[in-house]
Amino acid sequence: MRVTSEMGAPAGGGRAAGFEPPMSAPHLATTRIPGDCLCVMNDDAAAAARLSKAVHEIEALLHPSSTTPPATPSPAPLAAPPPAPSKVNRFCSIVFGVAIFNFVAFLIGTAALGGDAVNGKTEGGHYYVSDHGKLTEVSKAAFTYSRIHCFSLFITHAMGAICALGCYTPKQSRRTK
Repeated sequence: MRVTSEMGAPAGGGRAAGFEPPMSAPHLATTRIPGDCLCVMNDDAAAAARLSKAVHEIEALLHPSSTTPPATPSPAPLAAPPPAPSKVNRFCSIVFGVAIFNFVAFLIGTAALGGDAVNGKTEGGHYYVSDHGKLTEVSKAAFTYSRIHCFSLFITHAMGAICALGCYTPKQSRRTK
């Protein structure tokens, strides 16, 4: 934005001596603002608004009682909250969380027992869990728990994988207008 101004125009109101706006530029306009100030500015609404605001600020500094205070700007609108997750995504998140929890519980149980029953064996009323070929004798209840927990991993891992593929794949972003 190009602004040219002349202050100190004669009290009768005319233009200041020796100042003429360029006539060869049709996009430039001249205007007279309070205080006998002649301005030449671009024909741009945003530039005109900025200039008007600056003039009001200057006049407020020069003549504090004669001007009304500029309107306070309205606060910026708050950002829209993120969309709530759908019921399917919520269900998938729960199933995926249960699958992870079940796997961690299996690791803890296997470490506490010394192995798992699927790789273990039973011989003559004795129950053994196995961890990489090392057998550890356990009670029938611990052996049964380990066997059921190990088979539950096949179910929860499959469901967790399906939910992860179905609900957490990148989707094309939806643009709101």
